[in-house]
Amino acid sequence: MQPTAIATEQRRRGLSWIVVAAVATVSALLSLPLAFVHLREKPLTPALVRFQVLAPGPDIAVGGTYVSPDGRRIAFSATGPDGRNVLWVRTLDSLDSRSIAATEGFESPPFWSPDSRFIAFEAAGKLRKVEASGGPAQTICDVPDLWRGGAWSREGVIIFGTGTQGLMRISEGAGIVSPLTKLDFSRRELFHMSPVFLPDGRHFLYVPPSTGDSGGIYIGSLDEKPDQQNPKRLVATGSSVIYAPSLGSGSVSSRIGHILFVREGTLMAQAFDVGRLKLAGEAVPIAENFSDTGFPRYSVSTTGVLAYNTGGFRGGNPDTQLTWFDRSGKTLGTLGGPGHYNTLSLSPDGTRVVFSRTSSQAGETSGRPPNYDLWIHEFSRNTSTQITFDPTINWQAVWSADGSRIIFASDRDGPFNLYQKDSSGAGKEDLHFKSSDGKMPYDWSPDGRFLLYVNTTGLRGKLWFLPLAGDDRKPAPYLETDANESHARFSPDGRYVAYTSNTSGVNDVYVQPFPLASTGKWKIGNGSQPHWRRDGKELFYLSNDSKLMAVDTTTNPAFQVGAPKVLFTVPIWGGARFVTRYDVTGDGKRFLVNALTSETTASASTPITVVLNWQAGLKK
Repeated sequence: MQPTAIATEQRRRGLSWIVVAAVATVSALLSLPLAFVHLREKPLTPALVRFQVLAPGPDIAVGGTYVSPDGRRIAFSATGPDGRNVLWVRTLDSLDSRSIAATEGFESPPFWSPDSRFIAFEAAGKLRKVEASGGPAQTICDVPDLWRGGAWSREGVIIFGTGTQGLMRISEGAGIVSPLTKLDFSRRELFHMSPVFLPDGRHFLYVPPSTGDSGGIYIGSLDEKPDQQNPKRLVATGSSVIYAPSLGSGSVSSRIGHILFVREGTLMAQAFDVGRLKLAGEAVPIAENFSDTGFPRYSVSTTGVLAYNTGGFRGGNPDTQLTWFDRSGKTLGTLGGPGHYNTLSLSPDGTRVVFSRTSSQAGETSGRPPNYDLWIHEFSRNTSTQITFDPTINWQAVWSADGSRIIFASDRDGPFNLYQKDSSGAGKEDLHFKSSDGKMPYDWSPDGRFLLYVNTTGLRGKLWFLPLAGDDRKPAPYLETDANESHARFSPDGRYVAYTSNTSGVNDVYVQPFPLASTGKWKIGNGSQPHWRRDGKELFYLSNDSKLMAVDTTTNPAFQVGAPKVLFTVPIWGGARFVTRYDVTGDGKRFLVNALTSETTASASTPITVVLNWQAGLKK
């Protein structure tokens, strides 16, 4: 190429680079305002969205709601007209809910595994887990007495509460159940319930209901011994508590989460510094019409999903009605009006009934658990008389053979002890038997010599008997196995005992001789709460699917049993682990039942409210 041509080409290329650079410079200058505007834009805040999930049917009562940690599913308890409690699951991207058959008869509240794969629940004295997609249930461990909720950490530790003790702990892979917290009787604590793990997996929140003024939300640690947990109260409330992480980004927002609890009927959220384990701000209202006591009917996910149900039972004590039924299930009448009843027992001559009841407002504003007092109703006069007035729990009364006295359980001085009182109501109640273990009386022997009761402290309920006559009145074990036993009843001749045991994995009724249980054993059928007919020729019990069962029996000269037959489905209030909520007349023709009312079932079928990005509403 000629020198002139080369120079021309170089000038052309240089001009091209100048044009390119100029265009780039102009583009950059034009983009500066846009970049400035973009940098000043606030990140989009996810919108708060509310919708409702209906009950699976008009005659199904929905209980608590439990959102999975990933926010994709909602589990909820539901009770049908037959009284059976089943766990249902609703996937949020589905239009239908489905029941999990393996959970039939479970006790609320269940809880999720941290990976949202499993749901853990209690049934028939066993802590079990089942995959949220369904399938068989796997047993984790025994539960010693009444279920009070649980929590599952990312490190595989499960903690749970029981009816008369502190919290327990166990590894998710099973193993030894060990105490985690200890009741403080100086604060009149009744039990420890509703634990929830904090993000570090070592600390947890829990609630110790108290008949005093110390009830509230407390902080515990897996690294402390049971008697060395922090005694400082975080919030003065009787409600359960849940924890929700913040949905913001950054080190500060990741440290500040929220705790949710109920105060004076309103669901509140309060900022909580998980690093310092301290509250950080004022409580903000979220929703209304909740009970101040009992298990939570609300839950949150780690992804900002809140679900709650404000209908149904208040404080875990539904409106029930003491109702008479005949053998076909026909309603024969009622005793008094609807109320919050619990245990009941007919007198040996059938002229009276002793029952426990709490007022409709008990515990709802004080933050304390409801107390129960004993009443005696005389059928001939159609009058009820209150006979205990202690502001604690007084229930599960049993009659002496002549009907002149009753023995009942009360937790007025620590664990449930046994007290005695004249059935006329005259005089004061006397402490009959006290020990460091919780106890519930079941039956007074026909000859007046023995009292059957359950020892509820430890990992399982144990049946014992207490001599009431003679010089040696030291209590002795009647039946101690690896299972959970309860609801023991003497046969009318005093030679046998019918009782409930979960040795097979579900509740069954058995009969064994007394006082030496080792000399025989007969399985009667699946169920609980056995009662004898006065002549010993029939035994009644409540099946695990809420049917009243009857079986022919003979106790003389030896025990013989026939095939169980169904009498009727009974709308009994469930969850009676150690207490008794029905009785039968001596001739076996009528049954007095603490029955759920149709109004209670209808009010409990209210829809579940689901809130997406619920924390967006805290700024309004």
